[in-house]
Amino acid sequence: MCLQFLLIYKFATAYIFYIGSRRIDVNVATLNSNFLVVNTVVSNLWGIHDEEKVKVKNAMHKANSRTCLTSDCWTCITQEGYICVTAHFVDSNWKLNSKILAFSKLDPPHGGHEMAKKIFEILLDCGIDRKVFSITLDNASANDTMVNFMKAQFNLQNSLICNGSYFHVRCSALIPNLIVQEGLGVASGALKTIRESIKYVRGSKARKIAFKECVLQVRGIDTKVGLRMDVPTRWNSTYVMLDSAIKYKRAFGCLAIRDRNYVHCPSDDEWNRAARMCEFLKEYVDYLSQNATANGKSELDLYLEEGNLDPKFHEKLDVLAYWRDRHDRYPNLSRMACDVLSIPITTVASESAFSLGSRVLTKYRSTILPENVELLILTQNWLHGFEELGNFYNENFLIYFYNNSS
Repeated sequence: MCLQFLLIYKFATAYIFYIGSRRIDVNVATLNSNFLVVNTVVSNLWGIHDEEKVKVKNAMHKANSRTCLTSDCWTCITQEGYICVTAHFVDSNWKLNSKILAFSKLDPPHGGHEMAKKIFEILLDCGIDRKVFSITLDNASANDTMVNFMKAQFNLQNSLICNGSYFHVRCSALIPNLIVQEGLGVASGALKTIRESIKYVRGSKARKIAFKECVLQVRGIDTKVGLRMDVPTRWNSTYVMLDSAIKYKRAFGCLAIRDRNYVHCPSDDEWNRAARMCEFLKEYVDYLSQNATANGKSELDLYLEEGNLDPKFHEKLDVLAYWRDRHDRYPNLSRMACDVLSIPITTVASESAFSLGSRVLTKYRSTILPENVELLILTQNWLHGFEELGNFYNENFLIYFYNNSS
């Protein structure tokens, strides 16, 4: 009953029963012999995980289409690396599925060869190493190396279509990224001084204290958001960095007067360029946030599912249903349609798992074993998909595995 309560009502299986300020103490187990103890719950969860894994594997094996992959890497708060691999395929009922195959700890180094080896192990475990059509990746430097290793391995077993010519799909979300990166080059001087300024302040405890004193001295600075460092390849993080740094402009000026060793304070011209760049980036951030879909589907996926042959007669056309109905007449074309329509054009599906991962692994519960992190994320995804993952992990719940499965 306890396990059904956790899963049916979609409460985070990582948490003890704790609703608002009214906690059901674990000691209630001593009053009710039917109450599941920690080890029993964990064991039962692994049982559900294994059952659902078999269902996912069977669905992929029975599917008419090949499997398309998305993958991305993530570093949690403990600086441990994780890799997420998501499979996209059209099942035997002609429905598009997205299932997380792995959310696994990735030991350093995080090079292309190591990632390729890890992904291939995951594919072998799922039994789909000869049924892969494509993989969609972002522009991380290691990805090109990883793709080359994977293509070489797949070609050894002659399992890729057209020798892998269509294997590597670049994330379409990178198109605005490349546009923005070109624009950021114009303000590279301002970006450099701001990055160096933030690094300098965060470089030691004494500097942090001195900077805090400057903030208090100049007054009027909203300190709810602290200084943020960006990841140069992620322009949206550059926007966050600029937005936070501009708020502390006067504090940096004060620090430059007090600290002779601080030599990277941006000039007025650089601050002005940074402000203009921040406004420019905000337009892209707002656009992408408004057009992001909750379930990880791209606009292209929705368009293909609802597209029109003729506006007069096909107002709402399901493309997969269209090919399903014509499978007997066009068996090869319909199978090709399954393969092509399974290809995700962005890595949104895999990245959404990292959003969930960051809520599972916070600074207060960073000792959860990697295998238990994977257990929680995969089982919830297999049972409920991507659409409601964001609702599972609420801060009103206390961690369930923190003291019991570390």
